[in-house]
Amino acid sequence: MATKYWVGRAASVTQITKVVFSSIVSTNTYSVTINGKTVSAVAASTSLGDLIDALVNAWNSSAEPEHREMVAARREDPTLSGLQLTGTNPGVPSTVTAAATTGTATVTQPTAASGPNFWNVAGNWLGGTLPAAADDIVIRDSSVSILYGLTDTNNYASLQIESSFTGTIGLPDTNAVGYPEYRTTRLTLGTGSAIVVDLGYGVGAFSGRIRLDVQGSNVTYTVSGAGSNFGAAFPFELRNPGAGSTVRVYAGGVLVNSSTTGTVAALDVIQRDTVAAAPQVSIMPEITCTTIEVYGGTLLLEGSATTLVARERAQVTVARAAAVATVKVSSQARINWDSSGGITTKLHVEQAGTIDFGRVGTGKTVAACDLFAGGALHDPLDSITFTAGVVLQACRISDVTLDLGVGVTING
Repeated sequence: MATKYWVGRAASVTQITKVVFSSIVSTNTYSVTINGKTVSAVAASTSLGDLIDALVNAWNSSAEPEHREMVAARREDPTLSGLQLTGTNPGVPSTVTAAATTGTATVTQPTAASGPNFWNVAGNWLGGTLPAAADDIVIRDSSVSILYGLTDTNNYASLQIESSFTGTIGLPDTNAVGYPEYRTTRLTLGTGSAIVVDLGYGVGAFSGRIRLDVQGSNVTYTVSGAGSNFGAAFPFELRNPGAGSTVRVYAGGVLVNSSTTGTVAALDVIQRDTVAAAPQVSIMPEITCTTIEVYGGTLLLEGSATTLVARERAQVTVARAAAVATVKVSSQARINWDSSGGITTKLHVEQAGTIDFGRVGTGKTVAACDLFAGGALHDPLDSITFTAGVVLQACRISDVTLDLGVGVTING
């Protein structure tokens, strides 16, 4: 086991792609594609030169942004052999495919793109060698983003990304020039082993985007610091956590999701007074959580859970069809229950806690409910079936806020 440090110093290399057609048949169609955007030409004769010239003209005349990232020309080896596409942005890779009505279309890369933004280039790591399985990885004191070569099947022991790293990791879903991104957008790590991920330790402005896919690994994922949140685009994304994963968020916006289904054993959302960006966590519908504790900050829960505890001014929204077995709310925390799912074991509304079922009128069931002095329960649309009623625990009805709608019967 070794500790590997990111430096991002590799020289930028411009991609050169070569397309060769095995046979040219008059009236047949020949095409070249990037990201579903195709340039094609119909052969007017059996002349390779005429076909390549037609493709060059069509490509260089295209207004598609993916095509503008490469320039077309005749490929001479030393005589004409096919179409050459040369990147316009050194260090940026493009994926090219080609097709022909007759014969084969072969795409090769005489020169692959490379540069300081590639995870999988040895020159970007201190010592000039790539990290190996069981290594500890540290990313700090750098503004060089990690954008390409993101698929990595090594099972690392840990990944520490400190606040002094101000670059980004992964790509946005929409490219800066406007097209849907077709390159890999997340740093993909491991094949199912355990990994420790720590984000935001130390001092610094920190990154505005870190997208990780841990491929079912049991991850201990901690976000200690963040510079700021960016609206709906969560700066930090954790994809495909394993069933034994623990997620702790003390700052910043974190999105937890899965390509199929996933489980988080423990989720802690805890707000610290010293952070610039309050914790803001979103759990997508495909994620099931075992235990959730929220002490300050905000949580959007769209997946089901076994236990949900909200305290210390936490703001929680339960949405979609999420259902939770046991719910506890207190200490100026608020739960907005917008979900069509119910509470299957018991709801505890404790001192200074609020739960509001009134924002969405979908009918649902609360198996049992204990309401304590100072607690507030709002069901103004009378949409809840309280299977075992609402039980006042050691208090009078005047000690609580209870809104069950219009024309309801309360039995003493």
